[in-house]
Amino acid sequence: MFRKFAGLALIVLCIGCGSRPSPGPPAPTVPNPGTQAPDQEKKPPAVAKPAEPPKSGTEPRRNPPISAPIRLPIQTLDQAIDPEVAWFAKLKSGKLKQFVPPKMQWKVPATVTVVVGGEQADTSSALPEATGSSTIKVARQMRVIAFCPDNPDEFIIAPEPGTTEVQYVPEDGTTTWNWSVTPRYTGRSQKIAIRAWVLYPGSQNAQRELPVYTTVVDVHVPSFGECVKRLVEGDPDYWLKYGLPGGAGFVFMGGAIAAAWRWLRRKKAGLAPKPAGP
Repeated sequence: MFRKFAGLALIVLCIGCGSRPSPGPPAPTVPNPGTQAPDQEKKPPAVAKPAEPPKSGTEPRRNPPISAPIRLPIQTLDQAIDPEVAWFAKLKSGKLKQFVPPKMQWKVPATVTVVVGGEQADTSSALPEATGSSTIKVARQMRVIAFCPDNPDEFIIAPEPGTTEVQYVPEDGTTTWNWSVTPRYTGRSQKIAIRAWVLYPGSQNAQRELPVYTTVVDVHVPSFGECVKRLVEGDPDYWLKYGLPGGAGFVFMGGAIAAAWRWLRRKKAGLAPKPAGP
């Protein structure tokens, strides 16, 4: 009897154990944000994903390394280029005026004049009879010459008293060059040129050449008939230039008279009767 009762109880217990649901997984524990377990370690920082390898035929692009900026010595424009070039670039402009007689008389001196004004000079009233002018760079020391560009022997050019090649040009004033020019030969459209330089301070050799200004001078040589006509009419100015001994007209007429006398002698010799033959 007891054995039957014990077996029945065992069967009931087995049935109850089979119908009870199995326990699920334990619920995750949420740590308190204010507290942290002492043995809990921090997660390592995230590692960047390596770049994909470049495609075939191309080189990998690399960013330049970041380095401190390089400090270069500060240089001005004057220090970076030639001092003479920098000085010439800073020069201001002034005015050049020239007077070259459009006509000259053979062997009679005439005056050629050049006036250079500084950068702040008023040149409106300087050299009113000027035959040409131009704007040029100016400096305190300047060199100006007059010369024959084609044939150096066409004119006799000599500086007049008070004129030297190198002269001082004030900032607010003018400087004048004068030359005595005498034609040595007759001809038309003979040329006289004017050339100017600025001089680098402290050196007479370092010269910056400015544009060359050339003017054409017509040398007038009167014909024999004009010479005689004016001398007979008593033109005093013409007589002083040509009629007096040493003047061009006197030399011209002397040569003409000598040529005429030689021509007459040859003509008479040609008309003389020839001696009769035997």
